[in-house]
Amino acid sequence: MSPSARRQTFLPVRPQMPGSDPLEIGRPDRFWLLLSLSCMWAAQALIVLGFGTAGVMFLGAGAAAVWMTRRAPEPEPVAVRTILLGAVAFFAVALVLRAWKLDRIPPLWWDEAVEAYDAASLTDGMTLEPLEGISYHRSPLWLAVLVAGAKLFGLSLTGFRFLSALAGSALVALVYAAGARLFGNGAGALAAAWLAFHPWPVNLSRMLMANILVPLAGVAIVLTAGVASLPLIWRAVIAGGLAGISLYGYAAALQLPVVAALAIWLLAPRGESKGRRLACVAASLTTAGAVFAPVNLLMPGFWGKVASVSVLADPAHLIRNLVDAFPLFHAAGDMDMRHMYPSGAPVFVPWLAPFFSLGLAMAFRYAALPAYGLLLGWLALGLVPGLASADGGRNLFRMAGALPATAILCALGGMTAAVVMGARAGRWLLVLLWTAFGATAVHDYFIEFPSSRATPVWFRTFNREAARDLKGMAVRNPLRLCRDISLSQYPVERLLLRPEIRSGRIAVSGAACGPLVPVRIYRDSYGQSQAVILAGADPAAVPPGAPLRVEYRTVIDIGLEGDGLLAAGRAAESLRIYRRWTSVFDDSPVLAERLGFAALKASEYSTARRAFERAIALGSRLPTAYDGLAAACYRKGDLAGAEKALREGLRYSPDNRVLAGDLRRVLRDRGDRGKVQGGRK
Repeated sequence: MSPSARRQTFLPVRPQMPGSDPLEIGRPDRFWLLLSLSCMWAAQALIVLGFGTAGVMFLGAGAAAVWMTRRAPEPEPVAVRTILLGAVAFFAVALVLRAWKLDRIPPLWWDEAVEAYDAASLTDGMTLEPLEGISYHRSPLWLAVLVAGAKLFGLSLTGFRFLSALAGSALVALVYAAGARLFGNGAGALAAAWLAFHPWPVNLSRMLMANILVPLAGVAIVLTAGVASLPLIWRAVIAGGLAGISLYGYAAALQLPVVAALAIWLLAPRGESKGRRLACVAASLTTAGAVFAPVNLLMPGFWGKVASVSVLADPAHLIRNLVDAFPLFHAAGDMDMRHMYPSGAPVFVPWLAPFFSLGLAMAFRYAALPAYGLLLGWLALGLVPGLASADGGRNLFRMAGALPATAILCALGGMTAAVVMGARAGRWLLVLLWTAFGATAVHDYFIEFPSSRATPVWFRTFNREAARDLKGMAVRNPLRLCRDISLSQYPVERLLLRPEIRSGRIAVSGAACGPLVPVRIYRDSYGQSQAVILAGADPAAVPPGAPLRVEYRTVIDIGLEGDGLLAAGRAAESLRIYRRWTSVFDDSPVLAERLGFAALKASEYSTARRAFERAIALGSRLPTAYDGLAAACYRKGDLAGAEKALREGLRYSPDNRVLAGDLRRVLRDRGDRGKVQGGRK
């Protein structure tokens, strides 16, 4: 089979000149690409050193240099057998990384417990419990996958997570296939290696969440759209069907029907008329819509859930998200440790970011070519769910759909650099840089992450500790838990206590217990109180087999309960709750601050002032604590105390507009119209 014939079996690429070397580029283009790569490295160095503006200027210069090139490097055709063998190899490597210590890294998270509890309930033929205040669980597709997995692997956390590990490993294999067909075997291998080792997709593949289905479905759609052995209309229908089905897995998949339409349009065989392409795009979108039409029956409230986490209707918030996400790939990443480790790290390490910049610049330069245009559109669409998120522009869990395009763009830049630098030297450099990245990523995720002091805080270790203690107490005495432990507020505890609750060793009651004494207070690695077990008597003094009245509460749900009462205008009741619990958690700045706000609402300003002062003394550096203290002083007529509190708050949060505005008001009331800058008059 000739090289041109082999290309027609999959994704169309630019035709190659007869007798030319597939990786050869002209001397003028080599100069401009070398200049661009140099600018990209300089830009990254400046960004790392803190010179962001200069770094952006060098990025622009590097992109301008790429624009001077006249011909994109041509990919070497890859045999189907080679791609199949490579996909199997990358799947195996990825699965090893995703299955190792799967039950311990990351620790069981709150969201995962909801999914596992629901799947276990359905497996046992039970009715699902109501969830309040949660808008992103119970997707039919993901629940069906979990139930099927539970029947194969059991109800253990490892069994549930293994499904995500399989999906994440398949993602790596399919991205290799797509990258190899689009830009050659080297690009496919680099993209798959980046995905296999990067903490973002590794963590995504080790958590019991439906997010992993979005990039997996996306690359499957692109591969389907490029299979030239099928008629275009069949590709369109299958790609649209995949997109429609994916929407039942996770709301961030809403971009996939558009990805399917884009892929069908761009990857249509050469010679297809525009009318034929439009008809197939319409067929793809229609299929996706038809599959997704029953959404309101299968997923009640879906559109309301999407709207509740979206800021598309708020242009100002959307612009802030765009600005916030701008440094995502080079300078600053997602601050949520549940999404990626290290927390706040950019998507690309410094020595790989220049290759992504070069690949992105090339994609813009040659966007008229199908493969490059597809990458740009795929990346943009994958980022939309995160950029439109009310949680901020760097929410990597919602940007999972951008993973395949991100990996391939970085690999494209790497292979282009290898061509420019010479085959041998360039490829050895890539091997060195990608190996360093893999070793660093494995160390960070599997060694630093579990041992980090912050990990038990982010993943609420106290949830599991308390559940183990309650299980141990239930062995000696049947427990009667006072107050309801709902799945919405205690999913980890409910999941771990599920066998004891079903057997009757632990009974859950919505009634109050009466007089209780603390048995154990759970503190995090920073010494902050997080939860407590209280009992009606000393457990050791109760005869074995006798019922024991117990109450289990966390600081988080106490705050939710008290704040709910405040929002309902029941300040006196909220104040009573916080007074009770601050006597139990006497070292919790969170509850001390909440007590202050409840006292403010109840017009008990002296109590509020003492509570806010206590919260600050316990280490709270939140602007809300200082603003609350200032409000308590202000309403007592102590303008000097209010000014002092606001200035102190501005020391820790100099750009806080609320504190600055309140300080201007206090100064105005004192007759002092001095300027307020950074907390100084």
